[in-house]
This record gives sequence, C-alpha cells and structure tokens, in this order.
Amino acid sequence: MIQLRQAYRTNSVQIDYTASNIQAAYMLAYFPQYVNMAYEIFKSLETFQDSNTTENLKEVITRKLLENNEGLTACFFAAGPAPESVALSILLMINQIYQTKYN
Repeated sequence: MIQLRQAYRTNSVQIDYTASNIQAAYMLAYFPQYVNMAYEIFKSLETFQDSNTTENLKEVITRKLLENNEGLTACFFAAGPAPESVALSILLMINQIYQTKYN
C-alpha cells in the first residue's frame, strides 16, 4: 500500500500493476471508492428521463430484464478491474430488479 501511494505522489507515475501485492493494495485502497462513485452516478440516473421516452432509466432496465430471457447486457469500456459492473450489480440488487426477474 505504501509503495502504491508513494508512486501516485510523483509527477511521472510508473507502477507495475502485474505485481500481485500492487494489485491487492489497489483493490483495498482504491477499488471501493470507484465502486461507490459509479454507484452514486447510476443511482442519480435512475430517475433520468430522456425526452424521447416516457420511461426513466430504472423502468427501462426493469422492462429489459423482464422481457429478455438472457438478462441485461451492459458494456463498460476500459474498465480495468471493472468497478462500474460491481456498482451496477449493487444497484440492481438494492432495487430488487434482479429478484423481480429471477425469483
């Protein structure tokens, strides 16, 4: 953890992310914050409504899950360890959208 944080304090950050101790430190120190940030963004978008539809994002996701037997498809570009996918999963579980389909 110390090595990782010291590397971020330089002007030229060079970190060997292939080292398992660096990966573990990153997952402990930074991953939860990125999950939380992505979750808050998704949560704020739940009530977002495009002018082209009468549904908000939560309603669209729920409808897509209920009408699609294969589940929801989401794509995150350059995700690294993919905190966005974890955040979306948490949002779906908290809102019981997933349970609506599969219980």
